[in-house]
Amino acid sequence: FTPEDPDAVVLELEAKTAFGTGEHDTTCGVANLMEFIDLQGKSVLDIGTGTGILSMFARRRGAKLAVGTEIDPVTLPCISENFERNGFEKSDCVLGYLNVFRPGVQFDVSVCNMFLREFLPMREQVVQLLARGGKLVLAGLLLTEKEFVLQWFQNVGLRMEREYSSREWWSVLGA
Repeated sequence: FTPEDPDAVVLELEAKTAFGTGEHDTTCGVANLMEFIDLQGKSVLDIGTGTGILSMFARRRGAKLAVGTEIDPVTLPCISENFERNGFEKSDCVLGYLNVFRPGVQFDVSVCNMFLREFLPMREQVVQLLARGGKLVLAGLLLTEKEFVLQWFQNVGLRMEREYSSREWWSVLGA
């Protein structure tokens, strides 16, 4: 995109102690795939939010709620500053693992940009938090992990709708 593009979502942030500037192939992959999802009025879960970039991206694209989870307390001031810097009154980010949500809470869209080895222990909870007919975007995956992830998708009843790759990185949108 170019800043002159009237449909471009432009965010200003500083990573400081958190991951996610928007320049890495994996973050670009998630954002690219999120552009194929109608986020208007939807609830979004951003797992491992880092700087909050994907939560802010979702809100700018019309999500009514974008909750980020983060396990590193050092990132919280950074997240707050980034939301404030981009004109959001506050972030809806929470400190903790996925078990911070009450049973039955579900999201229309979940995004997760982390290494597969970090994602695997929480994969069952991620599926439980995804509303029926919801969308799941995974990134931080290597191209060599594609078949494993697609097999897991099949096992849990998801199908690949789109994929994005850049260099050795692979991102996927499932429904």
